[in-house]
Amino acid sequence: MAGESPFGTLSVDEFLRDHWQKKPLLVRGAFPDLNDPVSPEDLAGLAVEAPVESRLVLTEHEGVPFAVHYGPLEPGDFENLPESDWTLLVRHVDKLVPEMGALLEHFRFMPDWRIDDIMVSYAVPGGSVGPHVDGYDVFLIQGMGRRRWQINTGPDAPATRREDTDLDVLAEFTPTEEWELEPGDMLYLPPGVAHHGIALEPGLTYSVGFRAPAQDELLAGWLEHLMKRATGRERYRDPDLKAAEHPGKIGRETLDQVRKLLTEALDFDETDFREWFGRFITEDAGLPAPEPEPGRLGLERLKRQLDAGKRLVRNPLSRVCYMENGDRAWLFVSGACYRTTLSLASRLGDQHTLGYQELRDTLKEPDDSSVVLELLNQGHWRLED
Repeated sequence: MAGESPFGTLSVDEFLRDHWQKKPLLVRGAFPDLNDPVSPEDLAGLAVEAPVESRLVLTEHEGVPFAVHYGPLEPGDFENLPESDWTLLVRHVDKLVPEMGALLEHFRFMPDWRIDDIMVSYAVPGGSVGPHVDGYDVFLIQGMGRRRWQINTGPDAPATRREDTDLDVLAEFTPTEEWELEPGDMLYLPPGVAHHGIALEPGLTYSVGFRAPAQDELLAGWLEHLMKRATGRERYRDPDLKAAEHPGKIGRETLDQVRKLLTEALDFDETDFREWFGRFITEDAGLPAPEPEPGRLGLERLKRQLDAGKRLVRNPLSRVCYMENGDRAWLFVSGACYRTTLSLASRLGDQHTLGYQELRDTLKEPDDSSVVLELLNQGHWRLED
């Protein structure tokens, strides 16, 4: 499903073997024909209007280093900005600007659930968010302009954060390598590599980030699910209780019983766990829900539309994954789960657009056709020319 390798002379397999989560990689001319899908003005408009995370960072403002204004921003935030030393960052631009899809397609050698978003930053000379460390992989693609990137891959790279800014900026940073990226260049950084980007001229950078759930995030999600699923309230019991010689003491029997209650509550039912993870990992908090088309679409009308050349196109706001379940499958769409044939789930999960030929047999299956209609009527897919 992925496009051509964006790693120059390296194949995707060679990149995954030698660099992924191992060491940085600079690729000159990774995207030689890159045309910026957004302009600085477009980005400012998204920061003002769109319900996504945005930040305006001034390298220094009124004596405060890396002063940050969090979105949604106001038009007045862009008035009287200096000619240097500030950066605008907007997340999830790939879900709001359809033209971003072509760029993201180059990274679909990764499982879809691992791809988080494309964050776009516009920086004027001196613009920076400071030296920092990310806990996830990132591809930094240079659009218009030039930016200097410095990294520290030393074994004793500092990790102490500054306390005089809201951003996670390193208190100390000494680069071990640095490069100037020009339009079309790309820098890959694995998790944990300290890096610092500084704009040399007005420019755009596209950051392809990846989902890497932390243990506490997974634990919180799983426990929340177990609490919702709980149907009984088994209580502590001690039918073999003996008279206490030391009333203030908590005995071993008590701890064993409490541990047993907790272990039973946390028991991993494999089927339940699989469905939970599919729902959990396709939820997308903080983004607007897809807007349904006006009026409900019926099966016969859908067939006529497809027969006339329309195609099903996935809404960029919708996260989609699937799991095999015997000879059938679970299709997960933005936190919901649908039981379908494996044929339908793989088509909807692996392909962003589908025509009549791909759906002809599927629409003969009543259960599958009802799933397609429901997803269309909820706005997760749309009919387009």
